[in-house]
Amino acid sequence: VRAIGYVGPLSAAASCVAVAPAYGYVSAASVPSGATVTYGCYAGYTLIGIATQSCYNGTLSGPAPTCGPNITTVVGNGNISGLLGDGGPATSANLYNPYAVAYDPQSGRLCVCDHNNHRVRVVAPNGTISTLAGNDTQGFGGDGGLAVLANFNNPAGVAVAPNGLVYVADSGNNRVRAIGPNGTVWTVAGGGNSSAVDIPALSARLGGPFAIAVNSSGFVFFSENLNARVCVVTPDGMLRLVAGNGTSSAGPNNVAAVASAIGRSYGLALDGFGNLLLSEYDNCRVRNVSRTTGIIRTIAGDPVGGNCSYTDGATALLDHPTGIAFDPMLGTLYVSDTWNRRVRALPTGGVMYTLSGNGTTGFAGDGGPAAYALLSTPNGVGVGSNGTLYVADSSNGRVRAIGYIPPPITASNASNWTSCSTSSWQECVVGNWTTCPSSSAPPPGSTGWTTVGSSGWTSSSPPVTTGDRTTSSGWPSSVSSTGTTGTTSTGTTSTAALPSTTRSLTTLAKPTTSTGTTSTGTTSPGTAPTATP
Repeated sequence: VRAIGYVGPLSAAASCVAVAPAYGYVSAASVPSGATVTYGCYAGYTLIGIATQSCYNGTLSGPAPTCGPNITTVVGNGNISGLLGDGGPATSANLYNPYAVAYDPQSGRLCVCDHNNHRVRVVAPNGTISTLAGNDTQGFGGDGGLAVLANFNNPAGVAVAPNGLVYVADSGNNRVRAIGPNGTVWTVAGGGNSSAVDIPALSARLGGPFAIAVNSSGFVFFSENLNARVCVVTPDGMLRLVAGNGTSSAGPNNVAAVASAIGRSYGLALDGFGNLLLSEYDNCRVRNVSRTTGIIRTIAGDPVGGNCSYTDGATALLDHPTGIAFDPMLGTLYVSDTWNRRVRALPTGGVMYTLSGNGTTGFAGDGGPAAYALLSTPNGVGVGSNGTLYVADSSNGRVRAIGYIPPPITASNASNWTSCSTSSWQECVVGNWTTCPSSSAPPPGSTGWTTVGSSGWTSSSPPVTTGDRTTSSGWPSSVSSTGTTGTTSTGTTSTAALPSTTRSLTTLAKPTTSTGTTSTGTTSPGTAPTATP
């Protein structure tokens, strides 16, 4: 004898409430009885994990999918002392207090400040680790020679310039140093006797350079925690003040940054508009220095400074933040909330949320959702390819990677996504293109779609410019019924005079001119697409 539960009249049945999973979306928040609701998750740039539930009299059948970027170790074996592993898999290597990370988009290498091993190490795209700079001896020496033979002293910050130069905050040596593509190292700031600014950077006496950032024009920003300021080395080698008046305290908002006190800064980043972002460790906040006005203000944490705690949302608080990174593609700021043992995220125009860590010190969670992982003293963070976030999990002796973090999903950019086609349709989500699988038509009610075939794009004016969403050129200027046609681009030969001042290299000859080369493009005709939307 079997019993079937009471079946109420459908006309009076209660509707169901569907809640979108973290890092995912739901097709409708209110689901009538007898109807279904669709869920989806993002992994990388692709929609995955499609699931449906049925509503019956106020109850949804089955659980919604669990979404979220996963976390995994990419460097380090958890042994937090000693040097081991060069030439082998990065996950088998020892890291001794890894402090900062930086991704080189040109080479695909990941740079890591192996702080207490006094080295900068690099992980190649194939996962092999090697030493870029530093040897077995702590100290200073080797300028003008190979970086792998030079002495470093507790390197704390690393940044990669678009031209491939790697800049290192050699904190214990009170210098900022650069490593060229040929492996040569030299000093770009520090080693002098003056604490003034507006002087040649090599004449300056620095005080504990720590965080570092570089922009596309060759300006190298770095924090000096012993001097309570942030400075910049200009392309002509001069040292300029950016923020801080020499007093380490909580300065006011909406004043000139050079006149304001700041706290110790263990993290610097540049946002998509060229503004300088800096973490203030003791003041438990992140601040913004306007590129155009030089005004400083708080953008995350306690606005006044000093209220160190943990909350998410519009009034989020931080507890001794260190490393910060900005993803210009998503417009998201990432913060290592060190004393909270968490990594936090602040989308542009949104509110802060916890990306990884639960407040408990430890190591756990690899292979699963980052939100449930355990971290131990997270410090430097850096954005890699495809939006991957790298985290220096210092006390765990590891660098961990959090998979592509999608933008917040809202009803306006993900509503009614019930079907889409095999690699042909793409959705524009907060200015980013996402390929979606299965079916044969774009989602009903969705906008901003275009189609792509083997011959190239059939639409010439999408919101962004290339199929991989990472560059700003490459779309055809026009389309026709016969497909797309590229254009021929011819470069020119240019000869540039040497700058009036150059860095001092004792072993390298200084060139007298720099001559470019001629680059000629080709014409690439496409074939007609099989269908157009």
